[in-house]
Amino acid sequence: MRIARNFFALAALAFAVANAACDDPTEATAIVENRFDPDATDGGASPKTAGGQPVFTVYKAWYSTALFVDPIAAGGASGETRIVGGTPDYAYALLAPDYDPSAGPPTSLVAVRTRDKIAGARGETLHIVFSPDKIAGPCSGEAPLTQDEYDFITQRIFPAEFDGGATLAAAPCTGAADAGTDG
Repeated sequence: MRIARNFFALAALAFAVANAACDDPTEATAIVENRFDPDATDGGASPKTAGGQPVFTVYKAWYSTALFVDPIAAGGASGETRIVGGTPDYAYALLAPDYDPSAGPPTSLVAVRTRDKIAGARGETLHIVFSPDKIAGPCSGEAPLTQDEYDFITQRIFPAEFDGGATLAAAPCTGAADAGTDG
């Protein structure tokens, strides 16, 4: 009987310690920032940057165990979301070129990841930045992602978007007239 009481006392203590760690006021949080240019236009019907690149909405983003589901317009940021800090990893996003939320879900998406692995630390807010100079993938000036990386993003992280009919944009970095060229 005494052994059982000691076991339950230790289990209760372990639970209290684990629960206190979850409620730690120094938890790590993250904010997704969309740093694509929101104001540039080419005089046409849709906004374009000076180089003919679409304005991108960060449609969805994922980092570690946190999913950011609300679209973030160019120049905007998400609210803070709690994350698991510590281990560096990539953040992933689906970008929607020239996205109009009133038109429903986007039909064309661009899969990207952060160029470098990032990590949040307890008590800090990690700023996850998506911009041409901070991403790997189309429109980044870097080599495109490998097929395995695209498969990971589209089949493991964001499968519902592609099961729902969206397609990967063929050449999202330029206007529709350049759809056959590499971005």
